[in-house]
Amino acid sequence: MTPADAKPGHRPEVAEAVARLLADVPGVKPGRMFGFPAFFVGKKLFACVFGDGVALKLPPPTLTRVLEQPGASRFEPYGRKMREWAHLTHRSAEEFAQDEELLLEAAQYVGSSTEEA
Repeated sequence: MTPADAKPGHRPEVAEAVARLLADVPGVKPGRMFGFPAFFVGKKLFACVFGDGVALKLPPPTLTRVLEQPGASRFEPYGRKMREWAHLTHRSAEEFAQDEELLLEAAQYVGSSTEEA
């Protein structure tokens, strides 16, 4: 198997930390996307635990701001560029608590597009 074929996996402790942060948010449901822990509003994905971090779908102005932060990059799973998605990483799972507002903004952003549909 070549590195390009390798699956990125995920950090279970990150999935647990994010699940705790989102546990009491109305309308948010945990699930899986392509085998990875994920979070949805309705049937729309807004967060996915992937590799060393968490991918979030964010509104363009927030995405631009977030991508300037250390530990943030565009989300490009398997080399595929995902529009409106950032990938956040931290050394410890507990540090994802500092991203709680971004998690909530991602849920609200996707939720608002669900309501319009």
